[in-house]
Amino acid sequence: MIKVLLYGKSPDDIEKFEVVGHAEYDEPGRDLVCCAVSAIVQTTVLGLLDVANIPVVWEQRKGYLSCILPKEMTREDRALANKIVNIMINGLKSIRENYGSQYISIEKVS
Repeated sequence: MIKVLLYGKSPDDIEKFEVVGHAEYDEPGRDLVCCAVSAIVQTTVLGLLDVANIPVVWEQRKGYLSCILPKEMTREDRALANKIVNIMINGLKSIRENYGSQYISIEKVS
């Protein structure tokens, strides 16, 4: 199962997200759920970095991605970052709804 962990003070103020594990929907290389999650999460990081110009700290390796947003941001940057991250969350929820909660969980961590 893929676990998406969202860290922050509120759902509209995410400070960090982590994506851990594999969906095991199909064999490696053919797993549509893993591919979809990877594409959404990597695009989110690129959106934060390249579109919003927000200097996130991120790490990626097989079965793992983390992204930490800066603690200090302007109000405008924070609002844009929240929008981008919420688009990611909505996309991941859609995958969960279409493929099943046995493949992906989304958890808010305090």
